[in-house]
This record gives sequence, C-alpha cells and structure tokens, in this order.
Amino acid sequence: ARHATYYASCALRPDAKGLVTDACVPLSALAGVIGATAEDVAESGVVGPVFGHAGDGNFHCILPLREDDDEEYVRRVEGVNERLIKRTL
Repeated sequence: ARHATYYASCALRPDAKGLVTDACVPLSALAGVIGATAEDVAESGVVGPVFGHAGDGNFHCILPLREDDDEEYVRRVEGVNERLIKRTL
C-alpha cells in the first residue's frame, strides 16, 4: 500500500513527479517531527503529504513537482526538504 502513496501524492498535482524524502528519527521524536513537517508544508504553500512507518521511526514527505513550476515554487519545495533534513539531525 505504501508504494501507492507515491502515485496518490503525484496525482494531487497532475503531470508531477515526486521529490521523495526519506528520514528516520527516534520513535519518541516521530510524532513531533511529522507534525512540524506537515505544518512547514502548509505554511510554505506547497503540496507534500507526510506519512511514515510508525514502528521504526521512518517517514517520508512526497513533494510533487511539475516541469512548468516557477522558480519560487521550486525554492519553497527545496526549503521544505532542507528544513526536514535539519529537523531530523
């Protein structure tokens, strides 16, 4: 089922290909990091469903990008990705 999340995420923006993140945090930090990432996605005004493997602390955010996205949108997506990485360190 989780493999279908890629296609479901990309379908939120037709003709998009997903930038897939893959991060892992201690289980005690998982809920907070997922919540902060979802908030960051919303505040950044981009599309990026967040989901995880609750048993091992691994989570993903799929950020669909289209070839015709303007530089500003791409910068916001890249910012979400950079902050996600910092959040997990």
